[in-house]
Amino acid sequence: MILSKSENAASLNSFISSLFIPYEYNFNEVIQANLYTNLSLQQFAKLCNCSLATFKRKFTALYHESPAKYIVVKKLERSKQLLEIKSKPIAAIAYDCGFETVTNFNKSFKKHFGKSPSEFRLS
Repeated sequence: MILSKSENAASLNSFISSLFIPYEYNFNEVIQANLYTNLSLQQFAKLCNCSLATFKRKFTALYHESPAKYIVVKKLERSKQLLEIKSKPIAAIAYDCGFETVTNFNKSFKKHFGKSPSEFRLS
């Protein structure tokens, strides 16, 4: 109470009120920071503090593509770069890029690039 009556009361009140304002994360920052994790769309939506429907709408407006397709393509592009490192096992690359299983990674990679990860690495 004494501080609120002092000459610095305005700045003190401003500081105290700022403590109770929830921090809003930048939508794009949240997506990019968690792109290579194994999160579901529901978990992404929760991180962005919105419902799944709102998340999908915002995502599509920002990236002009559905969240699922965008995330898979980005993971596959990263895995393609990592496959150029010959000493790194394909399974490790799959997990590093956020795929749940190596089988899922192999199917997605072949569907997107027309070659399996092993064939791509050999070519």
